[in-house]
Amino acid sequence: MNSIATAISNGRTDTSFVAKQYARGELYQGSRVDKHRWQGKWLAKDPDYWDQPWEIEAHGKEIGLFVRWAEKEGLGNKKWTHDD
Repeated sequence: MNSIATAISNGRTDTSFVAKQYARGELYQGSRVDKHRWQGKWLAKDPDYWDQPWEIEAHGKEIGLFVRWAEKEGLGNKKWTHDD
């Protein structure tokens, strides 16, 4: 994905997926302990940002969501929607 597409999708998809994960109970942050529960299992410690399973899911879907949006809006043929 080119830099323009990445900039457009980055903040929105990450925030949307994390909100979905909390709403569905997939992600929970303990209030008394500083730990996260992901899909029913407590993590022993907080992994680095790029290793957090909820971030891996969110970032992994960015490109697909951007492609769907671009196609729906009739922008799939525009140069800025493709890798250089």
